[in-house]
Amino acid sequence: MSNVEISENNPVPVKASLKFIKFFKWFFLIGFLLVFFIWIQLPQIKINQYIQSEIKKAIAPYGIKFQAEDASLSLFFGVKYSMTNVELSFENRTQKIVLDEVMFYPSLLKSLFGYQAAKIKWIQDDEDSSVYFSVKNQSFSLELDLNNLNLRKLGVFSYLYNLQGDGSVSAEGDIYGNLTDFTQLNGDVYINLNKLSLKKQSVLGFSIPAVLVSTGRAQLVSTNGKLSVKDLGLGGEKDDLFAKVTGDLNFSKRVRSSKLNLEAKFKFSDKIKKSFVLLNSLLRNALQKDGFYAYSIKGTLGSPRPSPLKTKRK
Repeated sequence: MSNVEISENNPVPVKASLKFIKFFKWFFLIGFLLVFFIWIQLPQIKINQYIQSEIKKAIAPYGIKFQAEDASLSLFFGVKYSMTNVELSFENRTQKIVLDEVMFYPSLLKSLFGYQAAKIKWIQDDEDSSVYFSVKNQSFSLELDLNNLNLRKLGVFSYLYNLQGDGSVSAEGDIYGNLTDFTQLNGDVYINLNKLSLKKQSVLGFSIPAVLVSTGRAQLVSTNGKLSVKDLGLGGEKDDLFAKVTGDLNFSKRVRSSKLNLEAKFKFSDKIKKSFVLLNSLLRNALQKDGFYAYSIKGTLGSPRPSPLKTKRK
């Protein structure tokens, strides 16, 4: 066997050394990153436990229980705390609310100026919605961006006498004012309802037919505590319920004492009238020439006084 000669004409050992050094650098870098991320994860576990413990404490007095399948904290490009498969359950209610993902973005910059501010974003059925809030002392601001929220999955119908129904709601708006004095409330909100439906069922001992309302909408504007109903309606001519509300509400410092000045008009499909044979007899004083029932609603928010509008039929 011949010996390998090390010379300028035989650079093989030098190349082998360079490859080994390069490999050692990569190995050291990978090892360092592994240790670094493990070091980061250890306090994150404790942070997650602390945050979820605080959430549970905050909502427990309202009879709400909370759990999440997974959670993570990110500090890159701002603080973000996210949770997946979030489940909320309520006392005296069998239905639970399940959200695919919930993300919490606290505003550290605003906290330097004494504000408690954050954006909460959640995903349900591939639709994302968010709420941004900012509070300092009693002053607050709120921004809404809600997209196709499933009312059934949110437990809205089960909360209302365990109704069996379906539908979705979208909303956007900006509201600001004082938490203890709604006479300072300003802002506007736009709401859209889509395909509201109730199955044929028994409610409080009464049998109700299937009800379908294709659309609903609301445009509410508040200026220095005067809430104007620019547009508030449900359904159309072909729906089981067709309703319109106009007017305003003047907030007082005691919310229940806020004064109402509203006018409501509504009518039912023939199917609904046949199911509730006494309906027309009970409401006949409010029946108008166009087939709508019309009421004026005065009084206060805590004690409204509806009265039939003067009949305009022959």
